[in-house]
Amino acid sequence: SDSGTYQCEADSSVEPMAKGLITLNVLYPSSISETFDPEISVLYGQDVLRLECVADGNPKPRIWWRRNDTNSLYENPLTLSPMDYRAEGLYECVATNNAFPQARRQTKIDVIGRPDVLSDSAMISVSEGEQVVLTCNIS
Repeated sequence: SDSGTYQCEADSSVEPMAKGLITLNVLYPSSISETFDPEISVLYGQDVLRLECVADGNPKPRIWWRRNDTNSLYENPLTLSPMDYRAEGLYECVATNNAFPQARRQTKIDVIGRPDVLSDSAMISVSEGEQVVLTCNIS
């Protein structure tokens, strides 16, 4: 960047020489570094997943995470714990500063591992001879 302090000098052979300082502050939009992959697979039951979103810009950008299928917002770094199938989905890092539009970068979190039973335990009573349908929600 060309930001910095510049000095101007004027010399007309008459002392003293004139000097001036100019500080230049170059503003530029936020950009997000490729510090995480577009798709991330994690094991079911893993203790914690931590994703750091690194962004640059001037003014310095504010960074946060958003889950695309909900209105949930998360601080940076994104920390999910413990890992289960409910954590699966698209997450988006958002970097914004006041001077320019937002920068965004997505990742898909895929939880792999054993099946998970989503239904709560239940007790169903029926009379002998009655027909009953039992369901079990699994992801």
